[in-house]
Amino acid sequence: MLKNIIALSFLTCVSYSQTLQESLEEVLQTNPTIQERLQNYNATKQDITNAKSGYYPSLDLKLGAGQEKIERQYTTTDYSAYETSLNYTQNIFNGFGTTALVEGQEYRAVAAAYSYVEKVNATSSELVNTYLEAMKNEELLKTAQENVAIDQEIFNKVKKLYKAGLTTLSEVKKIESSLALAKSNLVVQENTLLNASYNLEKVLGHTLDASAMQKPNLDNVNFPQSQEEALAFAFKHNPSLLANEYNLKVAKATNKENKAKYYPKIDLDISQAYNHNVSGIKGKDDEFRAMAYLSYNIFNGFSDQSSIEKSYSQIQQQFENKRSVKREIVQSLKLSWAAQEKLQEQLIHLQEYKKFSNKTLILYSKEYDLGRRSLLDLLSAQNDFIRSKAQIITTQYSILNAKYKILNTMGVLVTSIMQDNKVVYSKVDLSGEK
Repeated sequence: MLKNIIALSFLTCVSYSQTLQESLEEVLQTNPTIQERLQNYNATKQDITNAKSGYYPSLDLKLGAGQEKIERQYTTTDYSAYETSLNYTQNIFNGFGTTALVEGQEYRAVAAAYSYVEKVNATSSELVNTYLEAMKNEELLKTAQENVAIDQEIFNKVKKLYKAGLTTLSEVKKIESSLALAKSNLVVQENTLLNASYNLEKVLGHTLDASAMQKPNLDNVNFPQSQEEALAFAFKHNPSLLANEYNLKVAKATNKENKAKYYPKIDLDISQAYNHNVSGIKGKDDEFRAMAYLSYNIFNGFSDQSSIEKSYSQIQQQFENKRSVKREIVQSLKLSWAAQEKLQEQLIHLQEYKKFSNKTLILYSKEYDLGRRSLLDLLSAQNDFIRSKAQIITTQYSILNAKYKILNTMGVLVTSIMQDNKVVYSKVDLSGEK
């Protein structure tokens, strides 16, 4: 127990408190998994520029200087040779392959953008879960401490009665065992709080003082009125689904790019060469050439056909992925929606349970003092009261967590907490609207 007390004291000393919104703002700036996905988007965006280079000509300058030795039957001649050439190449037609490539890279960049938003929401959901878990266990710790205090009070009362000869030794031992169990449960709860704090630290990067955290609420959130409304919204805004839709478009663009190989290529090639003492020709030897080339592959071992068939399979693969993601969205939202509805219903009964168990404890305590209730009756009433408080705490946080899960499935978790969608979407050139 001493180790846990020291650890909790140390945790409090080195940590500080901040709201969920402040914590999320920090996570968006510092969490490594989020930053990795952002850099992946930035890298993917450069592929668009690379693809568009196919629209532009290629201009190559070549300079050369050296010695050239010509050996003939009776003479050997050394020359100082110089070469200068400028070559301009422009693709005129390639079966619209460049257009398809650019289109595919643009779709891939948007998919990477939504992949970033997806990771932001997933990490934010993890933050919410660990943040709420830490707060919940801090409240449960207070309940465990209250339980120890009540047992200690009863123990003092029983011990005084025993010394006065008004109760039995068995009742003393019974309250001693109850007090020992309460202290054991307190140590367990201290350890659970430590674990919750360390899990939060993993996401956030540093510890927080759970006792000074502010419990978040959804008062300013435009929460959906029905499960159907939430599902309809999720199908339009869930980042996982949107990323998959653009991956499907990438696969279709790749198919177009592969089909372009069945068309001929037309290239314009213009070159100007300035040579001196080159190839055995003494003195000036300049050359200008302007040519249009048509190239067409007749046979390449069915490679083009194989690439097209592969892209068809990739299209179908992405289509099935989209169906799978949709099913996951439906399942996740239905589970969370049912959970928050049933938990709210349960909370009503738990609050009644707490109210009556509290009254029972007060009455039993008075009746015990009058000798009309046994110690077992009193301890049973106490257990009911402590259990009701713990269950209410757990249920309240479960309701809050279920609602945040619904917002996460809808794709608006970060927006709901930060009250601003630009904080995420602007970093990847998205408006936040489909």
